[in-house]
Amino acid sequence: MSEQLLQVKQLRVSFATDNGAVDVVNGIDLTVYPKETLGIVGESGCGKSVTSLAVMGLIPTPPGKVREGEIWFDGKDLLKMREAELRKIRGNDISMIFQEPMSSLDPAFTIGSQINEVISFHEKISPAEVKQRSIELLRLVGIPNPEQRYKEYPHQISGGMRQRVMIAIALACNPKLLIADEPTTALDVTVQAQILELMIDIRERLNTAIMLITHDLGVVAEMCDRVVVMYAGEVVEEATTVDLFDRTAHPYTEGLLNSMPKLNGPKGRLNSIEGNVPLLSHMPAGCRFHPRCSYATDKCRAEKPPLAEIEAGHKARCWYAADVLHKTRGDAV
Repeated sequence: MSEQLLQVKQLRVSFATDNGAVDVVNGIDLTVYPKETLGIVGESGCGKSVTSLAVMGLIPTPPGKVREGEIWFDGKDLLKMREAELRKIRGNDISMIFQEPMSSLDPAFTIGSQINEVISFHEKISPAEVKQRSIELLRLVGIPNPEQRYKEYPHQISGGMRQRVMIAIALACNPKLLIADEPTTALDVTVQAQILELMIDIRERLNTAIMLITHDLGVVAEMCDRVVVMYAGEVVEEATTVDLFDRTAHPYTEGLLNSMPKLNGPKGRLNSIEGNVPLLSHMPAGCRFHPRCSYATDKCRAEKPPLAEIEAGHKARCWYAADVLHKTRGDAV
């Protein structure tokens, strides 16, 4: 592949609690290449959003803290930059679409003024040019009658339109990397499809790389080139989207895929992964997934597996990943 746009190395993020510091992200590695879409998948609380906030330099301190690691973007280590330097990159080269557009947009300001603010901060152009750019962005993301919407407030438009406004703000300065944190949460199915189509179109038109954070494997299949699966603050599997769906190598990913309804499958109760996600303050020894894993052995309970490459471009954090991969391939055949 071409040179990395974003590279996260051994990132460890902790938060202070009444019981001491707890690692929410525990030594993860991931890479985003130019013009690709990387999906980050996992249950709530696995560290997906914290990872994205660390990339943006938005970890609230206190209680949060980046304890270790490196975050390289376009050849620069973001963790070594001063806040003033980060502000020039944030919103300009790296932008983010947050989960809740109603809480991310300021209800006291018009939609136009909120887009204007981003453009004016990063580009020295006249107010008339800023306004025209904002209206063009609203048109780009498919908002009808953008001249009128420019003057309106967030509460005057629908949830789907608010999400489109958030995308317009994120695209205001043609970023190289767009981080989308659950961009279709709380939207109905039709609007979800429209937002996903819009993001695919934007990627193709603007050559923007996307880091898509989601728990929806259907969205991953639709959008992503590669996938990183997280569990309990760690990366447990990484592969191309095709490989992940065809040749799963980690029992957790296998469980996620088996829990999805299939159009041509038997009717009945969906499969579920037994047990619960461990508390971050009380992680099990060895493999973090072993209390819920049907493959678990004494080795899994005692020794932590590394994230190892099983096939070219396919990694898994499991002592028996090759067996899982072989089983999955056999089932597919």
